[in-house]
Amino acid sequence: NIVAAIRDIPEAGGRPGRAGTVWMALAVAGGPALVALGVRSGVAFFYSLGIMLGVVAVAAVARWAGVPRRAVFSTAGALVLAYWLGSAGANIPWEPELEGGWEMFLLSGLGMIAASTVVLLYNLDLLLAVLAVPGAFVSWLVPPIVTAVAYPGANRFRTGMTIAMIAIVVFSLVVMSTVQSNFNQLFLNDDARGGYDI
Repeated sequence: NIVAAIRDIPEAGGRPGRAGTVWMALAVAGGPALVALGVRSGVAFFYSLGIMLGVVAVAAVARWAGVPRRAVFSTAGALVLAYWLGSAGANIPWEPELEGGWEMFLLSGLGMIAASTVVLLYNLDLLLAVLAVPGAFVSWLVPPIVTAVAYPGANRFRTGMTIAMIAIVVFSLVVMSTVQSNFNQLFLNDDARGGYDI
């Protein structure tokens, strides 16, 4: 709140309002339900979405219990990143046999963008402190580094949204180039020509 910002003290955790409690209850119930639906139907999309929603639900309950914000959101983002990076190119050993298509490409990309943005946003002061180290050795770098470090730290939400938007643009370019490359390989191989030299 404003008083905490003026005094430069940590914000009070507080209990979520009615809407926050409803969303938390939906996440707590929806995560395991989607995982069960994914296992029963063999659809990887529902299973993976349930895993991510389950992590969000645990983070929401931890915040409700008063666990510090940085620890909760950094851990939740790291767990989502570990899930997607651990299952890249192969199934996680304890996962059931699941079927997935192009929708998994989108879900994994957007999930990793959101998770990495959250981790970066809640640890921004640590990153900015590392970036400010060269100013201690090169005096003429002090003014630009101090300015560059102060703005992202003062406007965390804006910084996070900027990073997320740039990441989504890069992800969109990767998706389009991958789809185009796959179609080129599909329609230019020998099977697609049907034996004719076209």
